Amino acid sequence: MGFILQLAFKVKLYRSTAHLIAINLLALIVLTTWDNFAIWRGHWLFGQWFLLGPRVGLIPIEEVAFMLIVSYFGLVIYKIVEKKLKQR
Repeated sequence: MGFILQLAFKVKLYRSTAHLIAINLLALIVLTTWDNFAIWRGHWLFGQWFLLGPRVGLIPIEEVAFMLIVSYFGLVIYKIVEKKLKQR
Protein backbone atom coordinates (compact mmCIF):
# COMPACT_ATOMS: atom_id res chain seq x y z
CA MET A 1 0.00 0.00 0.00
CA GLY A 2 2.78 2.42 0.90
CA PHE A 3 4.59 1.68 -2.33
CA ILE A 4 1.40 2.39 -4.28
CA LEU A 5 0.98 5.71 -2.45
CA GLN A 6 4.61 6.56 -3.12
CA LEU A 7 4.14 5.94 -6.85
CA ALA A 8 0.72 7.60 -7.07
CA PHE A 9 1.88 10.83 -5.44
CA LYS A 10 5.35 10.67 -7.04
CA VAL A 11 7.25 11.32 -3.84
CA LYS A 12 10.94 10.62 -3.49
CA LEU A 13 11.77 9.27 -0.07
CA TYR A 14 15.55 9.10 -0.07
CA ARG A 15 18.31 11.10 -1.74
CA SER A 16 20.53 8.06 -2.12
CA THR A 17 21.00 4.46 -1.09
CA ALA A 18 23.13 5.69 1.82
CA HIS A 19 20.17 7.72 3.11
CA LEU A 20 17.89 4.70 2.75
CA ILE A 21 20.25 2.55 4.81
CA ALA A 22 20.98 5.25 7.40
CA ILE A 23 17.34 6.16 8.04
CA ASN A 24 16.19 2.55 8.30
CA LEU A 25 19.14 1.59 10.49
CA LEU A 26 18.50 4.53 12.81
CA ALA A 27 14.81 3.65 13.09
CA LEU A 28 15.68 0.01 13.73
CA ILE A 29 18.21 0.85 16.44
CA VAL A 30 15.92 3.27 18.28
CA LEU A 31 12.82 1.11 18.03
CA THR A 32 14.48 -2.21 18.92
CA THR A 33 16.16 -0.59 21.92
CA TRP A 34 12.81 0.83 23.04
CA ASP A 35 10.97 -2.46 22.50
CA ASN A 36 13.65 -4.54 24.23
CA PHE A 37 13.44 -2.25 27.25
CA ALA A 38 9.62 -2.41 27.32
CA ILE A 39 9.62 -6.21 27.05
CA TRP A 40 12.35 -6.52 29.67
CA ARG A 41 10.34 -4.30 32.04
CA GLY A 42 7.22 -6.40 31.43
CA HIS A 43 5.21 -3.59 29.84
CA TRP A 44 4.16 -5.98 27.10
CA LEU A 45 4.78 -9.49 25.92
CA PHE A 46 4.09 -11.68 22.94
CA GLY A 47 2.12 -14.92 22.98
CA GLN A 48 4.47 -17.70 21.86
CA TRP A 49 1.77 -19.52 19.89
CA PHE A 50 1.51 -16.59 17.43
CA LEU A 51 5.23 -16.24 16.66
CA LEU A 52 7.58 -17.75 14.09
CA GLY A 53 10.33 -18.21 16.66
CA PRO A 54 13.40 -16.12 15.69
CA ARG A 55 14.11 -13.11 17.89
CA VAL A 56 16.30 -10.02 17.86
CA GLY A 57 17.19 -9.71 21.51
CA LEU A 58 13.82 -10.08 23.24
CA ILE A 59 11.85 -8.94 20.19
CA PRO A 60 10.18 -11.43 17.84
CA ILE A 61 11.23 -11.10 14.20
CA GLU A 62 7.64 -10.17 13.31
CA GLU A 63 7.91 -7.07 15.48
CA VAL A 64 11.13 -6.04 13.74
CA ALA A 65 9.40 -6.32 10.36
CA PHE A 66 6.49 -4.32 11.76
CA MET A 67 8.88 -1.54 12.85
CA LEU A 68 10.37 -1.25 9.38
CA ILE A 69 6.96 -1.26 7.69
CA VAL A 70 5.51 1.37 10.03
CA SER A 71 8.60 3.57 9.60
CA TYR A 72 8.25 3.32 5.82
CA PHE A 73 4.52 4.17 5.89
CA GLY A 74 5.19 7.09 8.23
CA LEU A 75 7.82 8.49 5.90
CA VAL A 76 5.58 8.05 2.84
CA ILE A 77 2.69 9.87 4.53
CA TYR A 78 5.02 12.62 5.75
CA LYS A 79 6.44 13.17 2.26
CA ILE A 80 2.95 13.25 0.70
CA VAL A 81 1.74 15.85 3.21
CA GLU A 82 4.95 17.86 2.76
CA LYS A 83 4.50 17.84 -1.03
CA LYS A 84 0.84 18.90 -0.78
CA LEU A 85 1.67 21.76 1.62
CA LYS A 86 4.41 23.03 -0.70
CA GLN A 87 1.94 23.10 -3.58
CA ARG A 88 -0.31 25.55 -1.71
